[in-house]
Amino acid sequence: MTSSDALFERFQTPPPPADLRARSLTAARLAMARSGGRVDLWTRLSESLAARLAWAAAVGGLVLAHVILSFPTQPAPPLRESPLLLAGAAPDPELAATVTLPRLRSGRLPQLDASIRSEP
Repeated sequence: MTSSDALFERFQTPPPPADLRARSLTAARLAMARSGGRVDLWTRLSESLAARLAWAAAVGGLVLAHVILSFPTQPAPPLRESPLLLAGAAPDPELAATVTLPRLRSGRLPQLDASIRSEP
């Protein structure tokens, strides 16, 4: 019985042609010489009529939308008739109690400087 290495010895890949590298480099040089060099993206965009028209349409649309949306459709209601204001003249006591912070007492914070301690 033959080993598996002996079976695959006949299936060796042939070596590449000796002048393959020189031919491919010559073909690449000719192709680059014919193309005239690469142009960067910003140059192509600035020279493209379609890109300039799309940019102008986008800017025009944004300006038009700003002008249309800046005009109010209805006059603003008077301040006294606003439904968000409270009925009384004073602020809501529950809201005032929630929002008001308690005063600092120096007795509770011994690490504060002595110059701050004005309340007992």
